[in-house]
Amino acid sequence: MKNLEDILMKKPIFLTGNKNKLAEAREILPFAFDNKNLDLDEIQSIDGRKVIGHKLDEAYSKLKRPVFVDDSALHIDSMNGFPGALYKFLDKAAGLEGICKMVTALGKDRNAQAVTHIGYFDGKTKKFFEGTIKGTISKTPRSGSGFGFDYIFIPKGSKKAYSQIPIEEKNKISMRVKALNKFAKYLIQ
Repeated sequence: MKNLEDILMKKPIFLTGNKNKLAEAREILPFAFDNKNLDLDEIQSIDGRKVIGHKLDEAYSKLKRPVFVDDSALHIDSMNGFPGALYKFLDKAAGLEGICKMVTALGKDRNAQAVTHIGYFDGKTKKFFEGTIKGTISKTPRSGSGFGFDYIFIPKGSKKAYSQIPIEEKNKISMRVKALNKFAKYLIQ
């Protein structure tokens, strides 16, 4: 059993410069944490755990405090799981509309999984927590508000993309909330 007070006295640091991820984490996590936007090396891999594992090591060596990182990925079935953790690079190169066109050009399979990995490192123990949501890629980007692939990912059972779902509702069903809840449970148990 971990001593929660000891952990939280050192307030874990959430490493992100993404204000949207930060807002969602503040809404979801039941404890206070600090935030830093460090310039960290990001290894290139389709595997989100490898990407954040490297970031955790580098950040802890600089800060000497418990740290956690979020990395979200989009695995498109018709692309054999690509782009995965490399999503932001594909979005930068092709844009949301381009990604939708690629999926259309590959055939009828529009299935995808949105995955969030949360990594935590306290200097001794490194833990990973994953949240996955199955869904589909829309034929064209949708309206609304959000970030990343929110405009093209439609969670299973919905006709709306994440960008069209109110944030309060999204924060109950998203892959990020699943991963953050597992992380919170780990710290509190």
